[in-house]
Amino acid sequence: MADTRVTLRSPYDPQSCVKRIEAHAELSIGKPAGVVGRIQDGRLLLRMRRPAMNSFAPVLSAKMKPDRGGTIIDGRIGMPRSATGFMVFWFGFLAVFMLFAWGLFSIGADGGFWFALPFYAVPIFMAVMGAWMIVAGRRMGRGDRAALLAFLEEAIDARPDEPAYRLY
Repeated sequence: MADTRVTLRSPYDPQSCVKRIEAHAELSIGKPAGVVGRIQDGRLLLRMRRPAMNSFAPVLSAKMKPDRGGTIIDGRIGMPRSATGFMVFWFGFLAVFMLFAWGLFSIGADGGFWFALPFYAVPIFMAVMGAWMIVAGRRMGRGDRAALLAFLEEAIDARPDEPAYRLY
């Protein structure tokens, strides 16, 4: 599931949106399931909380801006940027490790194949585990996009913004 761009409009001003979202969501540690997140300086970060959640489940990351007496919420739903950065680091480290193993094997280090095997097997196992974390997070969060949008619709009457009706 790739990132999805979202642009929503709420009839409430940004301060009212914040109060309504805080009233509807558990914005701190608490219940084992539901919407959690934070709102700070016009930035909104929401995710679904559930047992067995991991950091690869989708989040809604957006900016709230006043617009014609209401609020425009513009952002994306997808894997958190921090998780993406971690996976780039993870697979980059594994690539360096594999290059090191290839170098050992190609120069004919004492022990040959059996010496180099752990240097190949461990990173391959770690790569499979990294891919599994991503797949598991996305699978657990399959319905999160719809749930987050439904939450915003219920809490602040947010609906998809129709660009044809915008004045700018």
